[in-house]
Amino acid sequence: MTEIELLAELIDDIARDLRPEIEPLTGEELAWQAGTALSAQVRTLTSEGLRRPAPGLMDGRLTYYQWIKEFYKGFQAHMGEIMAIKALMKHA
Repeated sequence: MTEIELLAELIDDIARDLRPEIEPLTGEELAWQAGTALSAQVRTLTSEGLRRPAPGLMDGRLTYYQWIKEFYKGFQAHMGEIMAIKALMKHA
């Protein structure tokens, strides 16, 4: 078993222990739910609200707009990493 498979199995085990009545999500399902939730939350912000500091995120040093932008860039980078790992595993 590779390190990635072992880590995935560990995460699945933890998820089952925390919420045994809910089936674990696939990466695609998790990405869809996270994106949908973030999109819904962003739509509630006004342009004024986007410029306010986001408390609890880096001690309020980022505005909501800056945080959303950074989150999206990181999200895209992680999705790229996941796709690259899947491609490597497929060809291994």
